[in-house]
Amino acid sequence: MTKIILFTSLKGGVGVTTVCLGVGVALAKKGARTLIVDGEKNYCAALLDLGIACPPVYTLADYARGACRAKQTMATHPEISNLAIVSAAGVCSTDAAARAVDDLGGLFDYILLDDAPNVRCDEAIIVTEPYLASIKAADVRRAQITDTGVEKISLIINKFSAAQFAANEIAGSKRIAAALRLNLRGVVSEDLTLTSGKCKPSTKKEFSAIADAITSGNDFEVKTAVSTIRGFILQKMRNCL
Repeated sequence: MTKIILFTSLKGGVGVTTVCLGVGVALAKKGARTLIVDGEKNYCAALLDLGIACPPVYTLADYARGACRAKQTMATHPEISNLAIVSAAGVCSTDAAARAVDDLGGLFDYILLDDAPNVRCDEAIIVTEPYLASIKAADVRRAQITDTGVEKISLIINKFSAAQFAANEIAGSKRIAAALRLNLRGVVSEDLTLTSGKCKPSTKKEFSAIADAITSGNDFEVKTAVSTIRGFILQKMRNCL
């Protein structure tokens, strides 16, 4: 049975698309047939971030007006054959994504929604930064999603800085999740290479850990973030010697 997961946030700039793509790649590399539905209606940045330089011939806008089938809107990853993406660029109909997901559901194990509207989901994952404005926005988004009837809502903390945590400038991941009353699906460390289309090996491990948490259905264990903090402290100690 296809599992549909919504990645969302109320605040812009927290990295919803980046996290959705990272988890999608990790799931596909574990053998899961994975589809990403990009909910951005103005442009197809997710396609470029995923390494698909040539956009598909059709998008959800064409599907919405009956010019193509849902399957024709998919663009396959150039290196990962079981990973595909659908772009909503130019779409006006807010129910186009929902109809496309219904048509494509049987072809995939996981469908990840990058803030695609009006699509029924099995789980909603709120992405937040470890800062007050983002955490407040995540709390509001949790209430909004709860009102829609979605029962399973969890949290991914993005751009987590070991240096700031060690300096007591930000709260720990478990404390943030507890304050939001959400199960923690994962923690992604701050990785400035993501903006250039790259990804550190440690970040890939974090996305892989999130994919493991999703496939197993178990709560995330904050091992990656803890090891990052320990590594940061050890490096500081070495520099002082």
